[in-house]
Amino acid sequence: MTDEALVDRMALPRPDVTASDAEEILLAHYSLSGTLTELGSQQDRNYRVDSDRGRYVLKICHAAYEIRELEAQNAAIHHLKSRQDAPRVPQVIPTNEGREIVVLTVRGRGYQVRLLEYLEGQGLTELTYLAPASVAALGALCARAGAGACRFQPSRSRPQPAMGSQARRAGRGAAAVRDHRQCGARPDRQDHGHGHSPHPAVGAIASAAGRAS
Repeated sequence: MTDEALVDRMALPRPDVTASDAEEILLAHYSLSGTLTELGSQQDRNYRVDSDRGRYVLKICHAAYEIRELEAQNAAIHHLKSRQDAPRVPQVIPTNEGREIVVLTVRGRGYQVRLLEYLEGQGLTELTYLAPASVAALGALCARAGAGACRFQPSRSRPQPAMGSQARRAGRGAAAVRDHRQCGARPDRQDHGHGHSPHPAVGAIASAAGRAS
């Protein structure tokens, strides 16, 4: 993906999918109904679903995101769930037809939809301050996820060029967490991570769950 394409996607507004639209999607593709609560997100439209079958997150993203990116996120989740030493990640819930991703149109705009298990916890976006102990715990969680994802490889039948570049950042992300803990989160150190994201499987936890476990 080019930098221009990435910038264009980041400028997109969140999907114009109302709670009523989401209820129709849930019923049509998952035979699921319940009480919907919108969750925060930068680019997706996320709804928590409280149903008699459990709690879930309905994630709706723009069709501008390649489906193989979402497939890679799902694959990373499945990989982490298979490892006993990895942190808990949400279950990917298939549709009535057994699909993990639904491609659909709402009012003329294309979207891609997934349903995930809801992980209980408080979202980081709800907090204005993270205590050093919380930062350390978050770093430990990322380290466990990174360690669990170290042998993760997307399907070779569908190459994932974006995944490779993110994987190369994993070591730098872990080093940033280490530096953060060693320097005691000094306010004069503002370059932790240098703008790099962790391994895609770590990102899958955050973007899929939308919550802090």
